[in-house]
Amino acid sequence: MTREEKCKALRGKIQAHRIKRLGWSEPVFRFILKGLQYHDHLRDMDLDELESLWKVISGYRRSGRPTEWEYDSAGRYIYKLQMAAGWNDAMLRTFLANTYHKTHINLLTEEERTEVRQLLEKITQPPIEEYKR
Repeated sequence: MTREEKCKALRGKIQAHRIKRLGWSEPVFRFILKGLQYHDHLRDMDLDELESLWKVISGYRRSGRPTEWEYDSAGRYIYKLQMAAGWNDAMLRTFLANTYHKTHINLLTEEERTEVRQLLEKITQPPIEEYKR
């Protein structure tokens, strides 16, 4: 495949992704291209620029769902506990990275999820008075 054919195929791939997956109109796409400091038109880009743009665009995930729906069912429960404990996503991800060397709840094993769930349940439970006199 020649360089020009690769460029044409990549332009088509980028256009299809921006329309089908991201739902960006042409003016929105051009605004984003300008913001990312690319040319206004895909035809003005060489192969290296198109590959770079494809990496950026394919890595972007548009989600109209709330944050908790990025998790599976067990992860959604941990997310609710996280919110009840007053932890934001950055705090939880920092904890996961430092403790388990993983960056997302969905990557944890069942044992690790159980540990995280138990920790968050402890944090969210009100303190128990040891002795009432």
